Amino acid sequence: MFSCHLAETLAERGNRVLVVAASDRGRSYCEEKGNLKVARINSIANPARVGQRFLLWPVREIHAALQEFRPEVIHLHDPFQLADIAIAYARKVNIPAILTIHGHPGLITSMLPGNTMLQRMVEEWLWGIATHMEGHVQAWVTPTESNARLVERHTAIHPIVISNGIDLQSFSDDPLSFQVNQGIREHLGIPEKARIVLHVGRLDPGKNVHMVIQAAAQVIKGDLCKNIHLLVVGDGIEKNALQKQAETLGISSACHFPGYIRDKEILSAIYRCSDLFLMSSIIETQGIVLLEAAASGLPIVAVNATAIPEVVIHGVNGFLVPAGDVKSMARHIGEILNDGNLLNRMRLASRQVALQHDFKRSVDAYEHVYSSVLSEGQVVTKSIPVSIGLSEVDG
Repeated sequence: MFSCHLAETLAERGNRVLVVAASDRGRSYCEEKGNLKVARINSIANPARVGQRFLLWPVREIHAALQEFRPEVIHLHDPFQLADIAIAYARKVNIPAILTIHGHPGLITSMLPGNTMLQRMVEEWLWGIATHMEGHVQAWVTPTESNARLVERHTAIHPIVISNGIDLQSFSDDPLSFQVNQGIREHLGIPEKARIVLHVGRLDPGKNVHMVIQAAAQVIKGDLCKNIHLLVVGDGIEKNALQKQAETLGISSACHFPGYIRDKEILSAIYRCSDLFLMSSIIETQGIVLLEAAASGLPIVAVNATAIPEVVIHGVNGFLVPAGDVKSMARHIGEILNDGNLLNRMRLASRQVALQHDFKRSVDAYEHVYSSVLSEGQVVTKSIPVSIGLSEVDG
């Protein structure tokens, strides 16, 4: 999602941008709109993740797209799948490349079963591949200080930190009108006066959404709060299992799974009609949904892991709990929703946190990085980045 928004905004600012990514249709095709061109390459589905697709090592197609476009900078968003092809082109024509590390090998190996020897071997191998790129990339970027420290520990490279940012106009804390609020609730099947605990994200292994269901069940069935409904927005291979879990726990009537919400205006309205955001993932390198929730003025209950404490400040705009501590999650949900003063204070604090991550500032920072790598013996023009990365049908 970040790569998509960055490419669109750079094009709107007058840069010519080419995005090379896996085709969401399987077969190759191209789309052009103004300064933005998207070259979709032949791909196959990833069985472990709904909507994501992999390329089939299409060296000729990618080289042809790059040769036709003639970029001045290559911006990689994935060090594993396309990096070698893109870097080989960059070296051939003597242009700089930068790499944004959106994740790390631990996120990939989290999809492997258990804490196994295989998991550790694969993670070490992937870090080795990333380290191998050191001499071929002119700038490394990552969205949080936490991830920068992790990368430095494994590679001895300290990346530039640029937040993924959030569109503060699209995601705001402005109150919804009564009509819009009611329309959203009727569409989702949520009663007019119900308090909404919201989760947004992929319903895949590693995200631990089953703990969100467990915590919500304790609140819904307990004496902490009354009239609570859980809203789980997103799609993934665990969706059916999570719905069955809600049935088993006896909360299916108060648990809603509308799937992936593509429309940004509807998603923004869902945030704004909710009362609290709940997340149990421990593999976030920043978490765009956390920024969306904060920008929408929601208190957040999340796990104290990875980069999450950079968005959720304990006791200020939400609460952090130890990984796996479902009981603490439920207790903090009740604590916030039962205390109007605390709820309002955390709402205001969340918006203040989000203001530090204005997406416009993130784009400014990337343009500065492009200019910096170009200034090393090259002329800076308004035809700057090419963006290369994974593709998702829902992204």
